[in-house]
Amino acid sequence: MQRTQDNFQVVQGFFTSLEQRDRDGALAAFDEHATWDTPAGGPFAGRFFGRAGIGRFLQLLAMAHPDGHMVTGLTLHAESDRVFAEFVWAPLSDSAPRAATRSLAVFQLVFNKINAVREFEAAPIGG
Repeated sequence: MQRTQDNFQVVQGFFTSLEQRDRDGALAAFDEHATWDTPAGGPFAGRFFGRAGIGRFLQLLAMAHPDGHMVTGLTLHAESDRVFAEFVWAPLSDSAPRAATRSLAVFQLVFNKINAVREFEAAPIGG
């Protein structure tokens, strides 16, 4: 039970750091060999490898949300070494604005570090 709670806190801390635009704090939640897979067809589709790749992903997110808020409606559920997150990526502020998108993500943790994230796009909000 304690491991589940610890993992929950790691992922919650990641999202808190993301909202505070604390890139170093967000990256500290990840294992040095972590991966983040994003859904095909999304604005940041692909696989990001290691802290350097995830750092680039976080930089892209910050640039796409220059006015601040990136995530809304965050709900987390933890079970052993996995934390399941449901959230909404706020609309992007770029030359081709997109609707807010609801995502589901599975965070796999090893020794209190995020080792892998698999994100699934649920649907555009209102779509």
